[in-house]
Amino acid sequence: MNRDQLEEAAEQRWFEVMLDEVRADRRGATAAPPRAMPWLAAAILLLGLAAVVGVFVSTRTGNSQAAPQEPRPLPAPVPVRGSEALQALDPRTENVLLQFDAAEGLPPFDHLPYLRALSLESDPGAPPSSPAPSLQPLAACPRLEQVAIRRFGGSCGAAALRPLMELPNLRSLTLVGCDKRLTVDVVEVLSKLALRSLSLQDAELHPAGFAALDGLPLLQRIELRHCGGLGKCDLRVLCRLRELRGLSLRDQAFPEVLRFAVTTGQMVTITICRLPATARSSPPSTHDGCQVSPKR
Repeated sequence: MNRDQLEEAAEQRWFEVMLDEVRADRRGATAAPPRAMPWLAAAILLLGLAAVVGVFVSTRTGNSQAAPQEPRPLPAPVPVRGSEALQALDPRTENVLLQFDAAEGLPPFDHLPYLRALSLESDPGAPPSSPAPSLQPLAACPRLEQVAIRRFGGSCGAAALRPLMELPNLRSLTLVGCDKRLTVDVVEVLSKLALRSLSLQDAELHPAGFAALDGLPLLQRIELRHCGGLGKCDLRVLCRLRELRGLSLRDQAFPEVLRFAVTTGQMVTITICRLPATARSSPPSTHDGCQVSPKR
């Protein structure tokens, strides 16, 4: 073998070595992805699972926020008398019937943050001419939903009721013998509340004040017990209370009341108690879309 043949053989050998190295590199490059694929697939799977879980949780959360929560039923009221007995109550108490001395005023309620219903009664011996105690202590109970004020020891007019405007959850108000007249000023204060139920007893209904009840558009129930002046009031104001579902009347001037034609967008049940003797035997009747149900 001469020199030219040796050089040609060396070049051929070098070419084969280089070709083997290139093939080896290619095999390594094609073999690497299969080793990385399980990790990549696992990462993609986890990412997809996280996205599905996130959508599910957000949907459930959105539904729970959109669905209205049913109010919990109130427990039976806890009767207490005086400030000391009130202060001894469990802070988790939700319903209280308090009898207090009107001359001393209302005790503090700061220790009852969970209070939802409160009935206030002053001692029967309190002078009727004494000023009404301030309701400002009730502002410490923002969860209050129901307030009943009976025998408050004085006139509970617009100024006395104004602290109730600080109760954002108040839905039901009962006033028994707290004022002699349902005036426009009183109704104006009540219009600042989101009341669903209003009960008045032993009050004189002022025609202008009764006409202003359309400023309480959320009212669903009105109860009037032994209230004078109803025959002088225009009941057509009830037509503007579109949420009204119930009207309870306990009065003596029923013939005058029934002369009014009351129509509303929804059926309103009017319950009349203590009917005159001539009407007690009468069957329930319907007047202009309002069901009038005599009741003994």
